[in-house]
Amino acid sequence: MVNALAGQGASRSNLLLRRVLYVAALDPGVKFGSLEEQILRLARSFRERGAKFVPVFVSPLRGRTRAAYAAEGLDAECLDLNATGSVHSAGSFP
Repeated sequence: MVNALAGQGASRSNLLLRRVLYVAALDPGVKFGSLEEQILRLARSFRERGAKFVPVFVSPLRGRTRAAYAAEGLDAECLDLNATGSVHSAGSFP
């Protein structure tokens, strides 16, 4: 698609994702497994490219997952769809 649009004045940098809100029906406090690690790596990769990837989980970060996000300085949010629909910050680390 990039090659097809390049002739129409669109550059590759204009087609890259700048901001992604990634909603995952995972409880990151239960374990820090392969899916949780993949999401963390995606967030890190986006940040390294000057973009933002914010994962949204069904519960706040806890345990090893919270420690991993804190060590990377990455954000994650929590949206409990089974409750009142309120949004809670799962952790924002400087």
